[in-house]
Amino acid sequence: MPAILAVFLPEVIDPQLVAGLTRALPPFAQQEIERYVHVEDQLRSAVGKWLIHTGVAGGMGLPADTLAAWKTDQYGRPSLPGKPAFNLTHSGRVVALAYRLPAEQNAALGLDVERIKRLDFELFGPYMSEPEWLDIRRADDPETRFFHYWTAKEAVMKAEGLGFHLPIADIFVEGSLARVGNRQWHLEPLPLRSGYAAHLATPEAKPQPSLQWLNAETWLDASA
Repeated sequence: MPAILAVFLPEVIDPQLVAGLTRALPPFAQQEIERYVHVEDQLRSAVGKWLIHTGVAGGMGLPADTLAAWKTDQYGRPSLPGKPAFNLTHSGRVVALAYRLPAEQNAALGLDVERIKRLDFELFGPYMSEPEWLDIRRADDPETRFFHYWTAKEAVMKAEGLGFHLPIADIFVEGSLARVGNRQWHLEPLPLRSGYAAHLATPEAKPQPSLQWLNAETWLDASA
């Protein structure tokens, strides 16, 4: 069964808090975080790795050094060898982690969240099918409908494990299903936060994921 942990980041970020949280992570994670120039991006990266520690390691009763086994494949997809499948996503002030509970070694999943905003639809013409565009254009709120499709497609890209090496235009969304060639994924829209769109993609229908919000200020203070 998929589980989701999510954090809504504080609007005002204390750099000292970010530094303390970063120091508590393994050296490889610190190096990844420090590559980011902006403190907001550093915090998103640090929180994502702490969610893995809390969810995949802490929630599963795995060793404290589980995060040290972090690997990335040729497509940049992270994994913990021999551990549950997981997927991180962030946009705006939301950082979320989906993982398997209990561990299911070969059960992939993909999670994507996007902050809904104004956009130039003409730039995204190549990424949507005609039926998808028709549905978007007819919607009362075209931007929200667009991000409904976009998060569904990105969740599938992540579940497939290829990221943007899988052309987003090759993913066709039809209701609660997405098709990629002769494969299909089940889609679960997630009401994570007002002003955001999110989807979970899984091989099974109606995965009924659990969702737990962590209080950003309290949790980050305790973790620093």
